[in-house]
Amino acid sequence: MVHNSIHPGEQDAFGNVIGQSTTYKSLNYNAIIPINTQAIKELNNKVDKSTLSDQTIKTNVIDLSGSLAKVLDMRGVTYDWDGSSHPNLVLDSVSHVGFIAQEIYAIDPLLTFVDEDTLMHVEYDKIVPILAESISELNETVEAQDSLIDVLEDENLAQQTEIDDLNDRLTQLENCLSGILPLLCQMNNSAIQPTQEVVQEQLRAAINVNLSDRNAIVLNQNVPNPFAESTIIKFSIPASVQKAQIHFYDGQGKLINTVDIVERGNGQLNVFANDLSTGVYTYSLVADGQIVSTKRMVKE
Repeated sequence: MVHNSIHPGEQDAFGNVIGQSTTYKSLNYNAIIPINTQAIKELNNKVDKSTLSDQTIKTNVIDLSGSLAKVLDMRGVTYDWDGSSHPNLVLDSVSHVGFIAQEIYAIDPLLTFVDEDTLMHVEYDKIVPILAESISELNETVEAQDSLIDVLEDENLAQQTEIDDLNDRLTQLENCLSGILPLLCQMNNSAIQPTQEVVQEQLRAAINVNLSDRNAIVLNQNVPNPFAESTIIKFSIPASVQKAQIHFYDGQGKLINTVDIVERGNGQLNVFANDLSTGVYTYSLVADGQIVSTKRMVKE
């Protein structure tokens, strides 16, 4: 690509040499054109491989795991280049946003590489799949928490129903007591004196109160609670209920078992949990498709 050339010495009008000849080097630009063309082709091939992702040429495909933990460990920073440590590099003077390569290497070595100057680089394009998977993992966590919230909301609704039922029963009891209070006061005024037969008969009739509710659906707290290996759940289901089930959920709100209750009236369910991990679980009584009551139980 480089030629050695000679510039002849200067001559006068009679052909006499009056100046010395000069030797110089010249560049063959025609020889550079094929080299530049090949360099452009090699660069295009390199760029194509960096974006190539066709399924037909891939093997040993494995899902990423632990992506959310990796993203949480990454530290985004702003920085300026320090050209004094490597004066041979042409570095700009503007501020940048990115990562520290050594910190990324500690998280996942596949996201970095070392160049010929022994400087470490971050392959930012490889971080994109990890970011996508971390969003998926975070979404799964949110969905599990939403499911648990739904269970707790159902539990609160069932408890509120029980409270309303107790308030109704208390109101009925207060109404009954208000009817016999005058008789009780009259007895107090009579002290130990004999009570008239008519008053005694009224008292006996007034205190015969039946608070039984055979149509009530009851789910009791498991005993013992907390428990180590087994526990007992008692319940009462009236004959009017067509279908009854008890659902068991883990701490994430995931359904782990369903038991059909075929008996009616008072009954109990013996729960054995030798293989169950330690934690808080919930169980709900579902009657004809409606959640009636939800309780918590603790496995030690």
